[in-house]
Amino acid sequence: MAEMFISKFGGSLIAISLYCFFKISREVYNQGKPK
Repeated sequence: MAEMFISKFGGSLIAISLYCFFKISREVYNQGKPK
């Protein structure tokens, strides 16, 4: 039971960090792009 909870929490944590990384990199890309 504890292992399932940890794996679920770890999976969501990885998904959130990936989403944040993608969002930040996209913002930086848009800022660095010449208009």
